[in-house]
Amino acid sequence: MSKAKIPSWQGRFPFPPDKKIPCKITHMNQISSIYGTPPHQNIVNKYASTDKITVGDFVVSSGNYFEPPGYHAGDEIYFIRKGQATVTNPDTGETYLVRQGDGFIVPQNTWHQVFNFEEEDLIIFTAHAPSLYSEDDMGAEIVYFKEYNYLDLKGSGETKKDFIMFDEKYNYKLYEFPIEGKTIREKKQIIYVPKENFFHLICGKHDFIRRSFIVSNDYLHTSLVSILSGRISDYEKHKGDEVVNVIKGEMNVVISEEENDSSVSAESFNLKEDEKLVIPEGYKHRFLNLHTKPVLFYSCIAPRL
Repeated sequence: MSKAKIPSWQGRFPFPPDKKIPCKITHMNQISSIYGTPPHQNIVNKYASTDKITVGDFVVSSGNYFEPPGYHAGDEIYFIRKGQATVTNPDTGETYLVRQGDGFIVPQNTWHQVFNFEEEDLIIFTAHAPSLYSEDDMGAEIVYFKEYNYLDLKGSGETKKDFIMFDEKYNYKLYEFPIEGKTIREKKQIIYVPKENFFHLICGKHDFIRRSFIVSNDYLHTSLVSILSGRISDYEKHKGDEVVNVIKGEMNVVISEEENDSSVSAESFNLKEDEKLVIPEGYKHRFLNLHTKPVLFYSCIAPRL
C-alpha cells in the first residue's frame, strides 16, 4: 500500500521543529492553495504549520461550498471572521448556522462540510492540533466514500443519531471548555460555541488583558485577546507553540530571553491588522498596545498554555 500524501509544509512552516524562532507572517509569505473539485473550489491560506499546530483561514464565496467533505487527524477549531456558515456532518445530518463572531469545534476524525448560502463571502479562521493530516490514514487525499445523510422533506426529519445539546452543560474550566476533548472525540459531534458563551478571563498580575476562549482542551486553546489603549500585558510563555493574528488595531510583541527583563530598550515585532506572529514554545513575550484604540487579536496555542 502506498504511503498517504502529506503536504511538504506540514509541521515545517515557517521553520522545521529543530530550528524554531519567532517569525512574522504576512500575505507575502503565507502559503496559499486551492481546495476542492471544480466548480466548488475555495481559497485556503496557511499562516503556520509547526509540529504542534496548524493555523490558517479559508474563503468560501457566496453560493459555494466545500466539496468533498473533510476530516482531520486533530481537532479543528473554526472562528467566523466574516459572514455566516452552514456547517454540517454528512455522516449524521447534524447541521448548524454559525454567525460572524461565533466558533465551533470539529473533533478529530469527524466528517464536516461548510456551505455559504449568504450573499457575501465567508471567511473562517482555522486551527488544527496536533496535526492536519496523518500518514496512517488518507493523508490529504480526501474522498467521502459513504452516502450523504442529508435530510429530505419526505423523511422522518430526524438525524442519524441523538445529539447531546451541550450549550447548557459547558465546563467553564481551562483544558475542559466547552466540553472535555475526549468526550466530543468519542461522540464525533460538532460543537457550536456562540460568542455569548465564550469563556472570558482577565489575565495578568500587574497589567491586564482579556482572553475570551472559544476552546481550551487537551489538544489546543484558541481565544480572542483584547488589550486596552496604552496598556501592556504581563510577560508570559507557554508549553506550546502560539500563533497570533491581529483582527483589529495595531500592537507590538516583545520577545525576551531574560527571565527578569528590566531593560529600557527592547526589540519587538510590529503587527498591523491581518498580520501574524508565530511564537515557539518557551519563548517569553508580552503584548504592547501603544496606540489610541483597543487591539483585538486571535490567539492559538498548542498543546498547553
